[in-house]
Amino acid sequence: MPSNDPPIFRARDIGFVYPDGTTGLNGVSFDVPKGDRLALLGANGSGKSTLLRLLSGLSFPTTGTLEAFGEPLTEKSLEDDAFSTAFRRRVQPVFQDADTQLFSPTVEEEVAFGPLQLGDPSRAASAVAEALEGMSVSHLRERAPYRLSGGEKRKVAFAAVLVLNPEVLLLDEPMTGLDPRSVGALLDALDDFSSGGGTIVVATHDLPLLKEMANRAIVLSEDGRVARDASVDDILADRPFLESHNLAHIHRHHHGGEIHTHPHEHGWEGTMS
Repeated sequence: MPSNDPPIFRARDIGFVYPDGTTGLNGVSFDVPKGDRLALLGANGSGKSTLLRLLSGLSFPTTGTLEAFGEPLTEKSLEDDAFSTAFRRRVQPVFQDADTQLFSPTVEEEVAFGPLQLGDPSRAASAVAEALEGMSVSHLRERAPYRLSGGEKRKVAFAAVLVLNPEVLLLDEPMTGLDPRSVGALLDALDDFSSGGGTIVVATHDLPLLKEMANRAIVLSEDGRVARDASVDDILADRPFLESHNLAHIHRHHHGGEIHTHPHEHGWEGTMS
């Protein structure tokens, strides 16, 4: 049965212009229903990270309207303490640069910060232990976040978000800096989150992992418009479309003195953490 609830997000003709006058988004419209697993695809500079910031309530559209849970998501609405508190509890972003989210003296305190701020100290210890274990960072609990590798920082940032049991995850290039085992752990965590009714919006270049992260994708063109909104299967099957939007290219290889060409998708190239 279709739900009568409003979508998690509703964007209508939203645009965003940077202070220097550069257009980041241009007339973008879409809905994100509850439980959706939506990927944002596009070349660098197409507006994927900008759109995540708008959905996070950290920036606001220059034009058009954006709603969250049926209410306007604006600078003014977030000045209301009740709306702001509810929104920040329900929607959690994890950005590409984990350093922007880590500030506590130890990993354990970092992951415990959110539950303690929400006033649930009795549950904090067990929830923190579970989150640390789930992201395979229990052995780092006494370490200072600034002393961690890039991949370790990213895993701690995920643990600090998942411990809060949000309804929505907004993820910017989530596999950056993760080794293969950590990628698997994160995919498992996202699958558990989605199976529990959570909503995911992920900006990514990882086409080889796209089916494991999302069932729907919005492709942004290089001028910040929606070029396509379709199922992941449909978009991945359209090689000419991927190539025309700089998501895949023909790559030349040398074999025994001869040159062969092969289609190549932009995807994950693991870095050891």
